[in-house]
Amino acid sequence: MSAGRTDADKRALLDEVMDPQKVQLYCAKHFYFGPSAKAEVKPAKGCSRCWFVFYFHDIATTPPDQRAARMAELDEVLHKVVELADKGKWDFEPYRHAKIEMESN
Repeated sequence: MSAGRTDADKRALLDEVMDPQKVQLYCAKHFYFGPSAKAEVKPAKGCSRCWFVFYFHDIATTPPDQRAARMAELDEVLHKVVELADKGKWDFEPYRHAKIEMESN
């Protein structure tokens, strides 16, 4: 953990991570946990796992009454991605099979 964190900050973070009622999605390869206020924290270019976490977080944090509009926006983005892929200008490699792991203490 970062040297700038107090013991209370570290304890609160560990309590949150270890809460059995919460699900933590992240890219283990790039240690990406989703959008952050820090500009340098972003999904790795071309990593399907990072982008899965990004979009899952995006939908999960969208208020229910705004999800239909958000899904319409994402649909438009996907159409543009398909156009880029058809032109050979998209470097994304889709993660074809979900990998779900459950750990118990």
